[in-house]
This record gives sequence, structure tokens and C-alpha cells, in this order.
Amino acid sequence: MKIVFYLSKYNTISDAVILYLKIINKSLTGQEDFKSTDSIKQLKGADLIVTYFVKDYLVARILHPKTNIINWFQGVLPEESLMWQKSKLRYHMYSFMEWFTLKSSDYNFFVSESMLLHYKRKYGYKGSNYYIMPCFNADIEPSFNSQRKLSFIYMGSLSAWQCIEETILTFKEINQELPESTLTILSSEKEKALKIIETTKVKNVKVDYIPLEMITNYLSDYKYGFLIRKNILVNRVSTPNKLNTYMASGVIPIYSDVIESFKKSLSNVRYKIPLPETVDIKKAAKQIIGFERNVTIDYDRMHDNYVKVFEDFYNGENYSKEINEVLRKAEII
Repeated sequence: MKIVFYLSKYNTISDAVILYLKIINKSLTGQEDFKSTDSIKQLKGADLIVTYFVKDYLVARILHPKTNIINWFQGVLPEESLMWQKSKLRYHMYSFMEWFTLKSSDYNFFVSESMLLHYKRKYGYKGSNYYIMPCFNADIEPSFNSQRKLSFIYMGSLSAWQCIEETILTFKEINQELPESTLTILSSEKEKALKIIETTKVKNVKVDYIPLEMITNYLSDYKYGFLIRKNILVNRVSTPNKLNTYMASGVIPIYSDVIESFKKSLSNVRYKIPLPETVDIKKAAKQIIGFERNVTIDYDRMHDNYVKVFEDFYNGENYSKEINEVLRKAEII
């Protein structure tokens, strides 16, 4: 069986996306490592084509109308595009591509139940040809370091929709009450981060950047990790892999309770700080300070607690087996 991963912009794909695609490939071939192509010529003779961009799906479907094609929807591209590029033309163009993909794809992968419901509302999607798997990129450590100072970390890009300024201002409030606290911004956008720090006049903040393969060990010294989001569609349907990365190293997540899939997956987790859906810096800081002062952290108990999340929600082996089963049942493999 000839399986082709058609990804026209492979170099722009994050490590979390690559892991997701590796899980899909393992379900198809039994092997994690896969090769992708950006050449439409390589699609000829394929029994199954896997795409990640709806534009790639559109090209593949037009050129190979009878070939089985499956697509992974990581985010709601039209809404993301409108937020970044402010173009209604692009919004409608990407909406058409999403609609076309959902309508004609042989199988669809979504990152959350909320994403599925969004497509049902927006496009009237009624298909049963889908599978839901969250984004993640790390396995949990065998044990957690219990010797941690009052340290906070933010990792990722500095886009406005990721609430970097709100994060820094929240820490500023915390630091005024708990002056021994520190914040590290782990991002490749160093100059932008330094400019925000200067503008907000916050103390005890540093900017750093390390390769992905070193992150798990790096995070093991930090106590809390920020994941603040605004209550908008793009965030509600997502499953940011940041949560997975923090928890894998025993970092307590501080997150906005707008991400629908986290409400269910973290329902039995004790060591977490879910913030209200509306971002309020002073209230958030007060809640975090209250947690720090009133909750005694047992890192062995935390590890046991987090392991359950990784067994149920971040289990690549289980997802791979289930995907194989559903694709066999759909007679795609």
C-alpha cells in the first residue's frame, strides 16, 4: 500500500504537528518515522494521501478524485487568518476550503470535541468519518523534582492572542506581593520579549531559548507555567501542547478555563490553577498567590495525579491503535 504524506510547507510545521503525524503514520504502517513530499508528482499511484493543510487537500483531491485522502484539522484556519491578516476575502476562501475538505475527505482528524461541534454549527457537518486526538509533544518524566523555587515560566510565541502582555502583567502583580518570585520567557522572539518587559517595567524576568529536545529537563526546575487565553473561538477549540509540556515536567499549569477539552481532561487533577474565562489580571494574581500560600505540594502525589492524564488523554500508543481500528472499519486501510 502506497501512503503519501503531502505537506507543501513541511518546514513551517511545529514539532507537535510532526508528532501528531507520526502517530497517524504508526497507525497506518506500524512505523513512527514518515517521509513527506511537497511534490504533486509523488501523489501519482498513491493508495492513501494524508494532508495537513486544507489547501494541500484541495490540490490532492482535484488531481486525484478517486484516491482515499484523510486530513488533519489542527485549528480553525479561517478564524485564525481573519485574526492575523484582517482579510475577509481570505476568511471566505479558507472557509470554502474547510467546507470542501469536510464534505469530500474520506476521514477527518480533529483536535477536540469543541472543534467538531464548531464544524457542525458552521458547515452543518454530519459525518461520522472523524477521529479526535489532542495535540501533545512530551511524555511524562519518571519522577518530579521536588526542590523548586517560586518560579514561573511562559513558553511559546509572543502573539497577542497568546496573551503575553496579560501574562507578564499578572506576574508583575504576583512579584509585588511575592518579591522572591521569578519569571522566564522561553521564546525565540527575544527582542520583542525584552521590549514588552521594558514597557511593563516588570522585575525578576529573564528571556531564554533552548532546543525542543532540552525543554523537559529545563522545565524541571520551574514551579508554575502560564497558559492564559482569551475566550474566543480559536482558543476554545484548541488543545495547546503547552499544557502537555508543562505537566510532563511537573510544572503546575496556570490556564484560562476557556479551552473546552481541558475542562474534561483535567477534571480530576488537583495541582492546577484554572483562571476564569474573562482575563482579569488582579484577580488572576490573587488566585495564584492564594494557591501558592495555601496548597502544600506533594510531588509524588502530583506525579500519580498527572500520570492518569497521560494514560487517558496524552497516550500516543492508544491513539495509534484506535486510529488503526477506525480506519480499518472505514475500509481506508
